[in-house]
Amino acid sequence: MDLTALQWGLCLSWIALSAYGEGYRAFQLRFAPRVVVRALYLAHHPKPLHVLLAPLFCMGFFHASKRGKILAWGTTLMVLCFILLLRQVPQPWRGIVDGGVVVALLWGSLAIVVFYVKAFFRNQPPNAPALLPEAPNE
Repeated sequence: MDLTALQWGLCLSWIALSAYGEGYRAFQLRFAPRVVVRALYLAHHPKPLHVLLAPLFCMGFFHASKRGKILAWGTTLMVLCFILLLRQVPQPWRGIVDGGVVVALLWGSLAIVVFYVKAFFRNQPPNAPALLPEAPNE
C-alpha cells in the first residue's frame, strides 16, 4: 500500500517518537539495565525454578519487590490491551504504529546486549535496582 505524504510524515514522526520514548527512555534507561542486573544476580544466586524461568525472572514477573511485580505485570497488561485495541485499526495506520514498535523493540534488544557485554567483558554492570524482594525467601 502506498502512503500519502501526510502518512509518511506521521510514520516518520511516530518512529522518532517511539525511538525516543520507548526505545531510549523506557528500554535503555529503565528496562534493559534492570534485566541485566537481575540476570547477573541470577548467575550468582541460581535456584532451579529461577533458572528454569530465567526470562520471566529477569523481567521481574516473580521473585521481585512489590514495585517490581507491579511494573512487570502492569506493563504487560497495558501492552496486551494496546495490542487488542490496535487490531481494530485499519491499514495503513496499524502499520505505521507497528513501525514505531519495531524500532523501539530493536532499540531495547540492542540496549540489553550492550549492557550485558559491558557487564560481562568489561566488568561494568549497569547501575540499576534489581527490585528484588525484601525477604530472601519468596
